[in-house]
Amino acid sequence: MALRWLGAILIWFSLCIPAMALQQPQPELEWCLDDYPDRHHYPDQGLPYGPTVDFVQELATRAGIRIRYSPNTPFARCLLLMEQGKTDLMVRLNTDTERER
Repeated sequence: MALRWLGAILIWFSLCIPAMALQQPQPELEWCLDDYPDRHHYPDQGLPYGPTVDFVQELATRAGIRIRYSPNTPFARCLLLMEQGKTDLMVRLNTDTERER
């Protein structure tokens, strides 16, 4: 009886391990954002919401990427974090010399 269970467990592992090895972890990006009325809101409690958040979430879903939100961070600080490579994503970026850095 014990050998039968052992055999079943070995068969289960031999089927599951290759499938688990093929699964790659979903990439995750940090989105540095603040409260920006009419585009996205970042409440004191809870997750940000609004049209910008919906748009970025849809892009992330289609690309197979998870989005992690930064704490509510002022825009200028987000720019600094991007420059330092400490965050991955921002919105509302217009082209100018400072922001291109």
